[in-house]
Amino acid sequence: MPLLWLNRALQLDAMEYPEENALNIYTDGSMLPGPRRGGAGLLFIVLDTFGREQQHEEMLPGFAGATQNQMELEAPIQGLKIATGRRPPFDPSTYRKIVIKTDATYVVENFGTAVSVWSKNGWTTKQGKPVDNAKQWKELVRLVVLSGKQGRPVRFVLVPGKKSPRTKAVDKLAKQSARQASMRQLNPSEVRRKRTDQPIQIGSV
Repeated sequence: MPLLWLNRALQLDAMEYPEENALNIYTDGSMLPGPRRGGAGLLFIVLDTFGREQQHEEMLPGFAGATQNQMELEAPIQGLKIATGRRPPFDPSTYRKIVIKTDATYVVENFGTAVSVWSKNGWTTKQGKPVDNAKQWKELVRLVVLSGKQGRPVRFVLVPGKKSPRTKAVDKLAKQSARQASMRQLNPSEVRRKRTDQPIQIGSV
């Protein structure tokens, strides 16, 4: 039994540790109640030629009324926007892939479905219901495709939360983001009467 526990611990540590030749993006979303508001944090890490970690932190703006799942999605979305944008935190020529490390099973377990099923079903489930957070899923898929076209494929890795200095750091950033959330909303909750003959896009309000 102790040997099995040790092997499991080593496997978890290997998943959590930054990968070589990669931009490792540790992401975390947070939701605080009373009133509900959400936040997200990012930790970018690359390993230099000596295996030393080079880090860059980002505390993202928080949102009023956001759910945990919305912020877990928003974190990798913003991370990829930064990584594929004009001012990435590290020189893209120093890595060949992007690895998103998150403790959100919601993101890791559903991304493949978003690509292979929801996007082909008009962002509806197999039961014909609109996909929750469809707008964010569309954006996440778009950014993953964009990164691939830039020559840096994206992979998602599920890691245990708050088990290492890296995941603890990004968790702290996400909570700070939620505490400092503004009144703006990630997805407006107000429902307005339809005033057009044009069809309404799935996932919109």
